[in-house]
Amino acid sequence: MDKLSFRITSSKWLENFKSSQTFALHQSANADIPFQAATQEILIELYDSWFLWIVSVESAMSRKTSFAQADRHELIKSAMTNQAQLYKVWGANPLLDQKLAALWIRAYKPVMETYIDFIRKIEAPTTVECFGKLTEKLLGFLQHCLFTLHEIDHLLYNPKVAGFISVDDYGCDVYNQQGRDLLGERLRLYKHERASCDHTEEELDWAIKQYAESQLPTGLLTQIESNMPKTHN
Repeated sequence: MDKLSFRITSSKWLENFKSSQTFALHQSANADIPFQAATQEILIELYDSWFLWIVSVESAMSRKTSFAQADRHELIKSAMTNQAQLYKVWGANPLLDQKLAALWIRAYKPVMETYIDFIRKIEAPTTVECFGKLTEKLLGFLQHCLFTLHEIDHLLYNPKVAGFISVDDYGCDVYNQQGRDLLGERLRLYKHERASCDHTEEELDWAIKQYAESQLPTGLLTQIESNMPKTHN
C-alpha cells in the first residue's frame, strides 16, 4: 500500500478518535452528576496526549509498508515516553488535588500496562493493518479510562452515595486475552479508599454498571461479585 492509501485509511481512524473524544468530553459535562472540573481536566489531558502519540505513530508508519519486530519495540518505547510525559503533566497541574491525582494514577496504571502488553504482542503484516489495530484498541483503552474516571469522581465527590464499578468490552477483552481482572483490582482499590474515609464499604452499597456489548466472562463476573458486599445488576 502506498503512502497516500495509508493516509486515507489512517485519517479515518483519526476521525474515529476525535469522535470518541467528543463523546467522552460530552459525557463528562452532561452526566447525571457532571464530572468535577479537576476530573474533566484529567480527561482532556488524557485524550490530548494519546492523540499526539497516535499522530506521531501515523507519521512514522506512513513511511513504511511492513511491520517488523523493531517497529514493535519502537512503539512500546514511544508509548512509555508519552506516558511519562503525561504523569508529569498531571503532577504539575494546579487544578488536580492530591487525593484525586493519587487515586487516579493508581487506577490508571494497570490499564496502561494492559495496552502496552497489547502492543508487545500485536501481530500485523502491514503498517495499515497495524495502525488500525493500535487505534481501535487505543479507543477502547481510553473509553475504559472514561468509565474509570467516572467511578473515581463519584467515589471522591459523592461519598454518601453507593459506589459503582463499570464493566465494558475492554475489561472483558483484557480478562480473556491477558488473564488480568482490571475491574477486581479497581474495586479493591476503591474499597480501600472508602475504608480509609468516614464511610466504609460495609455502610454503602456497590453497583455494577454494564456497558459491555459482548458476553461477560463467567470468571470475571464471579470475581467482581465476590469482592462486593452487596450487588445491584
